[in-house]
Amino acid sequence: MQTATRYLVDDYLWRFLSMDGFYMDPLFKLKLGTREQFDQACQVTPLAFAPGLSRQLHSLGPPPISFFYKLTPPMGKVWALYAHVMRKPGVKKSRVYFGIGTEQTEGVRVRIRQYKPGNHALPSMVRKAFREGWTIRYTGLVCWCPIPDPAHRPIVRILFKVIEAALSAMFYVQVKTVEDHLWEAFMPWTREQVEYGPLCSHSAVKEEVRSAHFHLSAEELEYLEEVRKEHRRLLMRGYGKTHHKKRLAEDPVGYRREKADTAMRSYNKDPIQGAAKQRTQKAKTRASGVHFCPTCNQNFDSPSALAKHERSNGHQDAVDAAAAGVTLTKSTVAIAGKAFADLVRTEKRHHCDDCDHPAASPAALKVHKQSKRHAVNVKRNQQLRAARLAASAAAAAEDAPSS
Repeated sequence: MQTATRYLVDDYLWRFLSMDGFYMDPLFKLKLGTREQFDQACQVTPLAFAPGLSRQLHSLGPPPISFFYKLTPPMGKVWALYAHVMRKPGVKKSRVYFGIGTEQTEGVRVRIRQYKPGNHALPSMVRKAFREGWTIRYTGLVCWCPIPDPAHRPIVRILFKVIEAALSAMFYVQVKTVEDHLWEAFMPWTREQVEYGPLCSHSAVKEEVRSAHFHLSAEELEYLEEVRKEHRRLLMRGYGKTHHKKRLAEDPVGYRREKADTAMRSYNKDPIQGAAKQRTQKAKTRASGVHFCPTCNQNFDSPSALAKHERSNGHQDAVDAAAAGVTLTKSTVAIAGKAFADLVRTEKRHHCDDCDHPAASPAALKVHKQSKRHAVNVKRNQQLRAARLAASAAAAAEDAPSS
């Protein structure tokens, strides 16, 4: 029975490991990415399984909460996937957590002993559960193996990470994510069928794995760093978007004012560079088409620019013409005028050096030089020039021979 269970578990692990569209630390694919690599890791990991696990894996329905109370009690000198069952007085539904213990001398018991209220080394959702009055009622082992010899510990440790991730997904002890649909197709039951709540906040294969014990080549190390760096960038971008939406919903006016003040402070630190960044960002926004007027077939660089356009006579003429079934086209003179203005800006014929601002005409340059931003930049540049002159004079005085 243990052999049949092992074949079934390995099949689930391989299907989970082979999924596309799901980020996992690149070291998993690097060391377990082929079936040959995976089988070799399984051969040096002689797993044993809790009684009843095989029957449950062949079942069409999820386990009752009593299944977890029948798991094998913790033992010493093994690496294992363990399950905690947590209860709270007055709450009918239990909550379940899966974790692994791979301490290299005493094994899983070292990790299990750490689950005490107030320990900051615990998973975030377990810490929160302790604070809210939940307690661990039972801890059992789902599967385990003897502590491997030193040569095999690195590969066995990452295989246990895959076991933790795959079985956490199968038993739905991990919170629902947008990636659930990737494994629901080959899992034996659904999240809606389980009678307990999850306590795992994320998949174990998303965690960065230490690669020092794998003796990787320079190319492999560069690959790991590149993939991980891109993943961190996407994560931070996602966190930023979430924070932006939250703040915008809480106080749209105050948040926009705060963002504008921050942008202005950043701009004023280096007006030349700030102006260049601003032009680049505006060009990117226009190219994206996010602020688009379909009536005039024109892109704008901000919501305010689009709103200003929609109040203009030209836009209103286009709206009236569209309502009358007439198509307005730009005259040859207008098209040529815009092209000439773009050329003048590109060649910087009417250029403000203080602001690095290219104007389309002498009149436009005059208007710019009457703006508040131009005055701020002129004052700042004067201060910078004065500071440079003072520094040069001080340096010259130090270098001058004493009489």
